[in-house]
Amino acid sequence: MLVYNRPAVQIPASFVVGPAACAEFMRQNRLYGMVEDLLSTVNVKSIDALHNPAEQIMQIMQSMPMPDMLRIQVQDAYQSLGGGPVMVWPVSSSSMVFQSYDDANRQSFLMAENLEEVLAAIKTLWLPLFSPMAIFFRELNCQRHRDARMAIAVQRFMALY
Repeated sequence: MLVYNRPAVQIPASFVVGPAACAEFMRQNRLYGMVEDLLSTVNVKSIDALHNPAEQIMQIMQSMPMPDMLRIQVQDAYQSLGGGPVMVWPVSSSSMVFQSYDDANRQSFLMAENLEEVLAAIKTLWLPLFSPMAIFFRELNCQRHRDARMAIAVQRFMALY
């Protein structure tokens, strides 16, 4: 079988942290109320006015722990890959990417060497869901911030030599 004039390449072992996990992280850490409170005092139709609350939201998200059940599920899946180095990246539709990332800050993937780094990478890749641009587009399109979520793929890293 040929794909783009090359033999097909087998994709290394991987797992996906689904979008429901993102919502559960937000729910269990009571972050939805915090988001609403921080946004209630600013003009959400102004990207400039959103920079400070968006930064606060992302800092708070980064500081919150991964819920125990999610941590256990990620740990089990990571161990099933054999541990070691993995690539972690967002899995999303083009509209989700448009609504969640500033092109200048977009990272295509993060590397992780152990479980704690995997968990940190997952949270880091969820943060742009609350960037000023993402908040602005949800507000502009009358979408709820509670509906912002993203799946994350974790794949065994295999060096290509």
